[in-house]
Amino acid sequence: MKQRPDTTAACRIAAAVVVSLCCLLPVSCITETEKTPAPLEQLIRVAAERRYRVLLRRGTLRVAVNSKSGQFVKVDANGQFEGPEIHRIRAAAEKAGLRLFLFDARPEAIAGYIRSGRADLAIGGLKSAEIRAMLLTPVMEYKQGSESYAFAAWEDAAELKSLLE
Repeated sequence: MKQRPDTTAACRIAAAVVVSLCCLLPVSCITETEKTPAPLEQLIRVAAERRYRVLLRRGTLRVAVNSKSGQFVKVDANGQFEGPEIHRIRAAAEKAGLRLFLFDARPEAIAGYIRSGRADLAIGGLKSAEIRAMLLTPVMEYKQGSESYAFAAWEDAAELKSLLE
């Protein structure tokens, strides 16, 4: 009679290999099926839409004002803002059915106010090129002489642009 080799040791090794492969399989599947991050443009679009919905729900347009801009915006003797940009933003807010909240801001702080959401717009003699250099979006652009000026808004402020222009 022919004796069979000890198969229990071979079976144990084979079972260990199968269990090891089964344990590794879910890990490799997870890493292969992980979601790829959304493109930056899509994230910016989502953030812009959210900011716009918050603005409409609040019903108040918050504007950081560079009152040191001289001919564009200044503070009168009563502490009120005046100037052509103030008249323009008031008319746009009224047309859009929004209340207007104006506050004084240093020019170097404007980008921070917009990015953080503490301001929806910034005005006060801002040039379109300067606004783009701050990685913000120019809205309500206009020319004075050969220079192009605008109000600064968050990046991809398409809804805000259409609301105000």
